[in-house]
Formats: sequence, structure tokens, C-alpha cells
Amino acid sequence: MVHDGFRLEESEGETHVKDLRGRHVDIAQLTSTKLCRLGEHVATKVRANSDCYRFTRAQVKKIVCEAIENGRASLKHLHERLQQDIEHSAQAVAFRPTTS
Repeated sequence: MVHDGFRLEESEGETHVKDLRGRHVDIAQLTSTKLCRLGEHVATKVRANSDCYRFTRAQVKKIVCEAIENGRASLKHLHERLQQDIEHSAQAVAFRPTTS
């Protein structure tokens, strides 16, 4: 993206997952023209299914739950609605009747 006239700056991301903070990059000096070019670039990647990943809500929830289980994230730092959703899912799994 640097070649497309975008200036990238490393910065500490706003995440509670400490080991991901160093992977954050800001696009600096973003003008409306550059924003349009960025949108076109992203749209091209999405249409080509290239370097683009889509996650379902269930997949994101699983990733977050694994991060919590592994000690990489804390439930208390999540948005309240997501906390409730994860707690509800955990209760449903804990109380799910067995089929055997």
C-alpha cells in the first residue's frame, strides 16, 4: 500500500490482547481522494477473494472464547453485549443434555 501513495505508521493498537498490539498499522494523512482509492483497493480484494478473510459471528465468538481460555483476553474488557452473549453460550454448553 505504500506504493499506492498511502503512508503507513506503526502504532500500538487499541486492543486488550497484548500480543496483537505490535501488529497494528495506521494509514496516515488520509484524504478523501486516498480514502476512495483505499475503498477501491479493498473492494477489488474482496471481489477477487484475495488477502481477504470473512468470519461468521459464530467464528468470531469462537476466536474470542479461545483467546479468553488461553489468557490472551479478558471477558471484562469486552463490550457488555458480547460478554452476555459469550456467558449465555457457555451456560448453554454447560447445561446441554447429552444424547447418550
